[in-house]
Amino acid sequence: MVSETPGPELLLEYEYEGETPVSVAVVQAIATVEEIDPTTVSTRFDCTLFDCIDPSGFNALITEGGDAIDLVVEFTVFGYRVRIEDETRILIYEHTDQACG
Repeated sequence: MVSETPGPELLLEYEYEGETPVSVAVVQAIATVEEIDPTTVSTRFDCTLFDCIDPSGFNALITEGGDAIDLVVEFTVFGYRVRIEDETRILIYEHTDQACG
């Protein structure tokens, strides 16, 4: 019998308005998990989301790329695993790597 190793725990399924840039929504989702104000995320982790990704390219990838194909984007930031499956939903998973990147 093969035993499967459980994946990281889902901490939050975050729904956001389509007009909100996904980069802003990611910060809001992380702030929700951390139970802090979104404006203090960079202070809490001593880096910004923009230290890890290009915000304009990231926003364009999700809003424009998601229309053409089934797009899933996953990355690690602020010590969390972030999964974006569509233009209005972000999944935040526990993760143990470094805080930024």
